Amino acid sequence: MSNLLFIIMTLLWMSLYVYVPYQAAYLSSINTTSSMIGIIIGVYGAAQMFLKFPFGLINDYIGKCQSLIILAGFLTSLGAVIRLLNTNQYGFLIGGILCGISASIWTVFIILYASYFNKNEEYKAASKALVASVLGMFISFIIAAFSYNKLGMKFLLTVSAVSGALVSILGLFLKDTVHEKKLSVKVLFSVLKNKRLIVFSLLAIVIQGIQMSAVISFTLNRIKELGGGSQNIGTASIVSMLFAIIGAFVPSRIKNQDNIKKYIPLSFIIMAVYCIMVVSTDNIFIITASQVLGGFSSGILASLLTSESIKEIEAEKKSSAMGFFQSAYSFGIFLFPIITGKLIDIYSIQTAYIVLASISILSSIVSITYYAIKSVK
Repeated sequence: MSNLLFIIMTLLWMSLYVYVPYQAAYLSSINTTSSMIGIIIGVYGAAQMFLKFPFGLINDYIGKCQSLIILAGFLTSLGAVIRLLNTNQYGFLIGGILCGISASIWTVFIILYASYFNKNEEYKAASKALVASVLGMFISFIIAAFSYNKLGMKFLLTVSAVSGALVSILGLFLKDTVHEKKLSVKVLFSVLKNKRLIVFSLLAIVIQGIQMSAVISFTLNRIKELGGGSQNIGTASIVSMLFAIIGAFVPSRIKNQDNIKKYIPLSFIIMAVYCIMVVSTDNIFIITASQVLGGFSSGILASLLTSESIKEIEAEKKSSAMGFFQSAYSFGIFLFPIITGKLIDIYSIQTAYIVLASISILSSIVSITYYAIKSVK
């Protein structure tokens, strides 16, 4: 059953991301402003920001993972169809909201997947679930890179619609795990008192925000503005996803859990270096190479921050905790693209990326400080 769910998770992220590498460039080509592009990217995160925690609460309360997974596939497919019928900024705006609602249910996917593993294998389950998501993005980016130039945006949206439909169809064959006890909503809300969950949720806001606004959006648009073609954009997106997969795999190979406190701050520094590299050159090939750093750091941090955030949470509350964690980082997906777009419009992409690099360095310092305080206690 875990293998089936792995395939379903991969398909979900294919559906959500197959058009993303060319979304900013496409919208720019139809005279959409950078600020509006930032809003279109941001609403995807806004929907998750408000809905992931409620979906986590609902799942902990009723324990119906299968139904929610089927709903996720339907919504992402519907979002693609709306874009197909309205290939303008408003179609992408509405489609982004629907796909954001679909992505809000990702919490349920992870919790059901983790339930197929032993409790002492939580890092392994979280790592594999994130590998499934990044693998879905990677496959979708390859499809986009080799088809966009000849078949255009409508083909990518068709792939998105079909992949979403397959999520719903295959979801019919999933089985829910036994829901042992139903907790009150008040008890489920108690996860918000966990300081560890709060700290790592705040750090996740940063990494998800930088990945969405820079690694898979404005960096690719920068390549286009520097004269790069669709193949250059496709290659850069594939490189970032390939190394995000490698990064997501790393936590499952960590033997000494104490090393995690070193990997997290170091990965934030790597992301800061990436942001500076992108705006320090006009060479398309160097920018493409820098995607190695952006992809790897986002992959390893997504995996580590997820597992670290729920380390102290009881099993029956994990959906609620995971829902809060993902709602929090969705705030980054919502806010960072909008701020980055505004900074680019008002100042320059150099200013925007230096701000992102500074925030990443600050996050590294916060993680070091947190672990230092924990070790003293």
